[in-house]
Amino acid sequence: IRSVKAAIGRAFKVRDLGEAKVFLGMEISRREDGTIKLSQRRYIEELLERHQLVKAKPRATPLPPGSKVLLTSNTDAELEDSTKYRALVGELNYLATSTRPDIAQALSVLARHMAKPSRSHMEVALGVLRYLAGTREHG
Repeated sequence: IRSVKAAIGRAFKVRDLGEAKVFLGMEISRREDGTIKLSQRRYIEELLERHQLVKAKPRATPLPPGSKVLLTSNTDAELEDSTKYRALVGELNYLATSTRPDIAQALSVLARHMAKPSRSHMEVALGVLRYLAGTREHG
């Protein structure tokens, strides 16, 4: 490890900060078996606070059963301010691409409705947050 660090140091300006605990908002922990776990528990807690879901009942899956019908129906009213929906989908996208691939499929479904989200789309997106509330320790 020292020789690799020295070789990198000869090619680039580097600083050895020791063993990282948090990097770019990701919490890094080393398990007893030597593997590394990346999680974003604090970011998820910030999202739950921002969307007033701190004490929400956790959900077992990112999407509820029957959500395909819910998301494809055109009978629901369009959101007055779709900015909040787009922001939430963007926040979930950050999680899905960095440490939480378990929500990627749900995010894919939600992202299809960015142009004209309805109230039911927002409810499903907030449901993904409820799933994250119950799995915030996952990484």
